[in-house]
Amino acid sequence: MYLEHLEYAAKENPEQELYFIQLLAEYANEEDKNIFFITTLHQAFDSYAHGLDLQQRKEWDKVRGRLKELTFNEPVEQLLFIASEYEAVEEAVLPLRKRLMDYLKRLNLQKFFR
Repeated sequence: MYLEHLEYAAKENPEQELYFIQLLAEYANEEDKNIFFITTLHQAFDSYAHGLDLQQRKEWDKVRGRLKELTFNEPVEQLLFIASEYEAVEEAVLPLRKRLMDYLKRLNLQKFFR
């Protein structure tokens, strides 16, 4: 979802959208919060600023400075392998998920949740 937000931010009201990203980054960087904000991008953060004017690009850089960037550059074959493993796990879990949902529906019908 973050990737889509960056694309939207660059096209629609960049100042307001970047301010939201800045607030989110600042919140995640507060030591007392003890949280990690992790996202993936299909291109460099700066690439999303394409088409912005000079002042907007400066704001973009300022927000980017509040984030820690870790480059993850895997070969396509590795990414395909990971995706196939995910699909295998999903297929194995699906019957369990369906049984759990059926069980929860039965419990709800019997008014266990009051």
